[in-house]
Amino acid sequence: CTSATCPPGVPCDVRCTGKDACKEGVDCAEATACNVLCDGTAACTNRKIRCKGEACQVTCKGKDACSASIDCDAGTCALRCLGDATCKNGTVTCAADRCSVECGGGGKNGQDSCIAGVRCQATTSCDVRCRADRSCQNGGVVAVAGKTADVVCDGPGTCAGGVVTSAAESDVSCQKKNACSPGGVRCDGGQCAAHCKDGDIRF
Repeated sequence: CTSATCPPGVPCDVRCTGKDACKEGVDCAEATACNVLCDGTAACTNRKIRCKGEACQVTCKGKDACSASIDCDAGTCALRCLGDATCKNGTVTCAADRCSVECGGGGKNGQDSCIAGVRCQATTSCDVRCRADRSCQNGGVVAVAGKTADVVCDGPGTCAGGVVTSAAESDVSCQKKNACSPGGVRCDGGQCAAHCKDGDIRF
């Protein structure tokens, strides 16, 4: 199919597998909950995946999958851009009670994922992990939450556009060469911690 729209008032399970599957995107805005899998080269590419409801889980596995990115406004959002160059052309956005965003699986596995950046604004918690080479590179990461904001930039060139956090407790980890650089780390809130390695990072 070229697109998928979930019916209102019921949970929805969408599986877009194969090259160019659901290329016009997935709309879960009216469903009570959503589970979306985009597993194929250029699957779910041309429009943002949108979901609301009680809970939403989106997994993008094929190269260039979900390239228009993801917009989640559910109670709980779990967004995973795991393939190379997934979620690359638009900012991954999450406005929920609890948000978790994963960009890449580490090293070259999922490189260049989420390169337009991640924006999280959560009532309770933001958990953003940019693990593959150059993931979250250009747009950087913004994590604003009522209680906790945790950001991990664990790959060469990850989060190069910088990291901004605001929460009662914030923890930022920049662990590989040129991670969080040159953008640096900016933090406000009750408590801020930064763990930096292999680079000169402004805090």
